[in-house]
Amino acid sequence: MQCHPEQANQYFETWKRKQEREQARTAALQHIIAVSGGVKINGRAAKFEDFMRTEKKKKNPKLAEAQLKVALLAFAKPEKKEST
Repeated sequence: MQCHPEQANQYFETWKRKQEREQARTAALQHIIAVSGGVKINGRAAKFEDFMRTEKKKKNPKLAEAQLKVALLAFAKPEKKEST
């Protein structure tokens, strides 16, 4: 698959935003369940931020490259196979 670098960047940014929305939905659901169950975190009521994944660690460059490739392949259209 060959495409313009700006187009590839837009695909990747769209994929990242989709992942962030998914993460926020999951965190919201976990927060609702924790609050309704009366869960305490360090003696206080649970906060939404407790369930949001934070990336404080530095990413391995090879891992980041692999994740980018997977994201771009997810957007790639499958090639049509010619029947012989």
